[in-house]
Amino acid sequence: MREKELYSAFSGILGFCPRDLRLYKEAVMHSSSAVRNAKGERVNNERLEFLGDAVLNAVVADVLFRKYGKGREGFLTTMRSRIVKRESLNRIADKLGLVSLLRISQVIHTHNCNLAGNALEALIGAVYLDRGYDVCRKFITERLLTEFIDFGELAKSEENYKSKIIEWAQKKQADFEFVVVEQTFDEYKNPIFTSVLRIDGKEMGKGVGYSKKESHQEAAKDAYFRFLEPASEKIEEN
Repeated sequence: MREKELYSAFSGILGFCPRDLRLYKEAVMHSSSAVRNAKGERVNNERLEFLGDAVLNAVVADVLFRKYGKGREGFLTTMRSRIVKRESLNRIADKLGLVSLLRISQVIHTHNCNLAGNALEALIGAVYLDRGYDVCRKFITERLLTEFIDFGELAKSEENYKSKIIEWAQKKQADFEFVVVEQTFDEYKNPIFTSVLRIDGKEMGKGVGYSKKESHQEAAKDAYFRFLEPASEKIEEN
């Protein structure tokens, strides 16, 4: 793609004109692209991804802190993790049209589903270096969060699966329990919980979350789609 075309493409994605196009070109270069600079050094988006990840987490945390004035730490952490998880970032990157700009080997592209989300974080890092924190924050809040994140739905989305599991178990007169089986910590020292859902003593689902409640909900979702979806659909029809 020519420089003018790239400039136009990035301008459309960002909502403003890039100053240093080199940064944005680097943001879409996967390590498999084998691109080298004038010094013969490999160029890829991993450093920008690292920077963008940190900026994104900081901005999302700030937005959530201000939006939910009475929200507890566990709730805020859970909401942040749902917003910045790879599935969300992949979806946003795809809708932005960022995927079409990725420079990557076809082999890697077909086996790694997180490349788009990684590139989006790298793009955020590029914006931060190119235009500073204020513009980067505006890009995240107005271009990404406002357009692609429904906070209300996100806050309650996972509750439905746990309710379906409970309703199903009660109708079947089955015993069920959610059990935390492991607790670890992420790179920011936030606790991560792993829970399992057992029905009549048999493990039916497993989930991970930044709170016990979220891990329970993830376990319920896992069980719902793996084993109980047909039964749950019958419940909704009645």
